Amino acid sequence: MKKKTFAILALLALMFGVLTGCTVDPDQAVPTKYVERVNVTPEAKASVGEQRARQAAKVASDFTLAHGTNPKLLDPQKSHYTADELTKGVEGSLTTGALNSWRNRVNKALAGDEDAVDALDGLQLYSIKEPTWQVPTNGKLIVSQLLTNVEVDAENDTKNVIVTMHHRTVAHYETDKSPVEVTFDRDLTYTMAPSADGKTWLISEYTGPYRLDSEALLR
Repeated sequence: MKKKTFAILALLALMFGVLTGCTVDPDQAVPTKYVERVNVTPEAKASVGEQRARQAAKVASDFTLAHGTNPKLLDPQKSHYTADELTKGVEGSLTTGALNSWRNRVNKALAGDEDAVDALDGLQLYSIKEPTWQVPTNGKLIVSQLLTNVEVDAENDTKNVIVTMHHRTVAHYETDKSPVEVTFDRDLTYTMAPSADGKTWLISEYTGPYRLDSEALLR
C-alpha cells in the first residue's frame, strides 16, 4: 500500500479508537469509507441556510461513494458497456437537463468519442484501459474511499449551491505477477439544484478530473 495512503487510513483508525475509547489496530480497523467534516461558507449559509447546505453536501457525498468509482464499471477485462449499465443508478440523482446531457454523452462515448468519455468520468469512472489488470477472484476490488476538503458554497444569483471535494479510492487488482494497488484521485465539483419538491438536491452540473497511480503489492 502506498505509504501516504496507509498513513491517512491508519490515522483515521487511530482517531476512531480514541473517540470510542477502544484499542484499535490500524491494520484491522481501517475504515472503508470516510467523509471529512463539511465546511459551509458564509455565502452558502446566507443563501440557503446551513442545514440545507449540509444536506446538499450529504447528497453529493453519498452519490460519490455509491457511484463515483463503481466496481461494476472498473473491470479492465471488460471492453464494452451498455447505455443502461452506464445510466443505471445515476438517473435519479440528476436534474432533467443533466440527465438528457448524460444520455447524449453516453451515446457518444459508446461510439468512441474520447471527449464524451472524459465528460462521463467527471461523474463516474468506467472503462479502465489496463489489459493486464484483473478484478480479484474474491470480488473485493475497492479497499477504501475517502472524501476530504468537502465544502459548500453559494452559486451567484441562484438557490443552487456548489459542492467541492477530493475523492480518493484505493483498489487492488490482480495481475499475472504481483497484484497492484491503484489509487484514483478525483477533484470533484458538483452544482446542486433543489429538487422540484424542495426536499432534496439534484446534480445539475459536474466536473471531476482524476489521476491514477499504481504500484505492485509484494507478497
